[in-house]
Amino acid sequence: MEKIIKFVENSSGFDNSNKLRLLLLLAGVKPSAYVQLRITNNLHDKHDFEELLKEKGIIFEASKAKGFEEIVKVDSAAHWKLKGTWYGYDLFSTKPYAERFLEYVQLLKSKKHELADMMAGIIYGYPKCCIEKFVKQHQKINKSYYQHFKELNDMDKAFPFICHTPCSLKCKATKKLNNLYKNTVKKVSPKFFKEYSKKSTHRVPVVVDIENDIPGMWKKKDGHDYIYVTKAPINGKYLIISWLTKAVFKRGDVLDADVTVQYDFASLKIRKSIGHIKNFHHERHFTKL
Repeated sequence: MEKIIKFVENSSGFDNSNKLRLLLLLAGVKPSAYVQLRITNNLHDKHDFEELLKEKGIIFEASKAKGFEEIVKVDSAAHWKLKGTWYGYDLFSTKPYAERFLEYVQLLKSKKHELADMMAGIIYGYPKCCIEKFVKQHQKINKSYYQHFKELNDMDKAFPFICHTPCSLKCKATKKLNNLYKNTVKKVSPKFFKEYSKKSTHRVPVVVDIENDIPGMWKKKDGHDYIYVTKAPINGKYLIISWLTKAVFKRGDVLDADVTVQYDFASLKIRKSIGHIKNFHHERHFTKL
């Protein structure tokens, strides 16, 4: 297994969330996983990855190539550029899980979404209580807007190694799974564990973009979960960050902020407002592959 672990650690084609799911699958604590492999200059990664999966006995299904974009500049707009292609991989530790996945696909085609969600939770090893909560939450949420998003943010902090949305911050099954995953990653890949757990703070301007909202979904609208775009790269990448506040901003407001990056998410501390970009938008130039 050492060979494929090193491949995952060193490949530029997987981001941290994909590396985490892969390592948990390879270590045998996660039954199935979905990951995306990005190809830019790493042209041999697709072939090498598939050969290593075969050696390990992992059953997989690869998607067709699709293009992906990244933000390359932020001024009066966020400018996106086509950077390469990506492949989606459905990975299964055993044949029964692969067969269940085919049942899941058929349920989706039959528009039996609740049964499909239940099946997906089983396939990917999520706790039963969390699966049931996820299915029920398609209806109106019996919480205020701020309560709902604060709980999601708090769960990101409390359970950074799990791959599902917990039913609550007090979920014992999720806490147990998070500890198992943390200890497993620390054991099988100390290198990735250090990289994933590293915490760094960067003072950069951020631009307020759109707000996460579904009108009529909330018991009370008492907060704003805005999307923010960093005006400067952090570790070589422009970041798109979702962060909750009770303050009211307009799209295009520019804020001086501390951005703290750890695990697979970032948090914000707003210092002050420093400007506004009129008609802030995203510019994309689509290219047919």
